[in-house]
Amino acid sequence: MGLFALGLITGVVLMQLYDYFLDDKTDQPATNGDLKMQEHQKRVVDEKKARYDEAMRLNDFIAHNPLFEDIDKEEQERLKVQLDIMWQLVEILAQRIKAF
Repeated sequence: MGLFALGLITGVVLMQLYDYFLDDKTDQPATNGDLKMQEHQKRVVDEKKARYDEAMRLNDFIAHNPLFEDIDKEEQERLKVQLDIMWQLVEILAQRIKAF
């Protein structure tokens, strides 16, 4: 189980991850002096933002919506695992952006 899901299980929202993924530096490519991104690179940046927004919505539901507690415990665990994987995707996209 991933670090983020583990934090949610214990009831602790890991704001360090929130701060990391919100950090503008994760969207700054290492362009080797060429400041113009190619179209496919722009799409990766857009994809990271979209996946980040989706992960934050699920995170908010898990962490703050009282309806989450009414969901079957097994489904709660599946949602936490899903969130962990979503954060992994955001991290991979951030790494790709840094490598541009």
